[in-house]
Amino acid sequence: MRALLLGCALTIAVSGAAIAQEILVKPDVACQVTAQYEPDVYSLHLRFSETANACDVRADDVAAALEAGIAAHDELALIFLGRYQDYPWIAEKILKLAAQDDRPGGRWDGAVGKARGDGNNNTYVARLISGDRKVPFATTVADGDVLWPLREVLTRHGYVLTGASVEKVIVMPVRSPIGGGKQRRLPVDALVHLRIAKKG
Repeated sequence: MRALLLGCALTIAVSGAAIAQEILVKPDVACQVTAQYEPDVYSLHLRFSETANACDVRADDVAAALEAGIAAHDELALIFLGRYQDYPWIAEKILKLAAQDDRPGGRWDGAVGKARGDGNNNTYVARLISGDRKVPFATTVADGDVLWPLREVLTRHGYVLTGASVEKVIVMPVRSPIGGGKQRRLPVDALVHLRIAKKG
C-alpha cells in the first residue's frame, strides 16, 4: 500500500471496559483518516475527521486505513463504514444499481422511493452492497464492484464478505444516472456495517 501507511500512529482511548485502539492513517490537518478498533465486538470503524468541510477522501485512503487496521488486528468480524455518502465512489455505484432496478417489475420504485417486493429499503441497499452485481456501464473490475477497493484488501488478508447491515436509508429526488436522466427518488445514503469472516 502506498506511503500513507508510513505515517500511521497508534493511540488508545478507554471506552467503558474496553480499550479502543485508533490508527491514524492520513495525518492531514483538514481531513484525518483513522481506523478505530473496538475489541469487544471485533469491529473496525473507518473514520474521517473533517475540518471546515475540507475532507477529500479517496478510495486509496480508505484502502490504506483498512490495510492498517487489519495489519494491527487480524481477528475482525465487522467493519463499520459509517455513512456511505462519505465514499463518493460507493454512493455513485449504488445510485447506478438502483436506477437499473427502477423499471416496471424491477426491485426499486423510483416514483415513490421504495424497494419493491418483500424487502424494505434497508434490506435492498444491503443486498446491493454485499452482492456481486456488476455496476452498469462499468469498463473495469474496479468500476464494476461496489466495494472496490475494500473487497480487494479483504481478499488479500484472507477475509470474505458474508453480508451487510444497513440502517437509516435516505432517499431523495435525484437525476437518474441511467435511463435518460429523469428525476427519480433513489437511495443516496445510509449507515453501513460489513460482516466479514476468514475463509474456511
